[in-house]
Amino acid sequence: MIGYNTSAPLWWWRRARSTLVTETITMIAIGLILMIVGLAAVCWLLFSLAVYALPLFAGVSAGLYAHGTGAGLFGAILVGTLTGAAMLVAGQVVFATVRAPLARVAVA
Repeated sequence: MIGYNTSAPLWWWRRARSTLVTETITMIAIGLILMIVGLAAVCWLLFSLAVYALPLFAGVSAGLYAHGTGAGLFGAILVGTLTGAAMLVAGQVVFATVRAPLARVAVA
């Protein structure tokens, strides 16, 4: 064979196992850690966006009702925006001032 040298020592051709961790175990561990971090990020996003879900739903519902009653496009947008903003402010005020845990859970 071309370039094959038989005078190289035997340890040269074998991989030294200097660590107890193999590549498969490392990838599984990294995968589990990244999965937990990703799940935590999704939970954080879900709970932080849930604060805005009720005001958005209330604003859209009020806007659709206003449009259906003949308020027009501008009136429906105005009613929906004001209703959503009022719900957001009311929820934050109630959550900040009420100390009872059951009331806070009801608002959250």
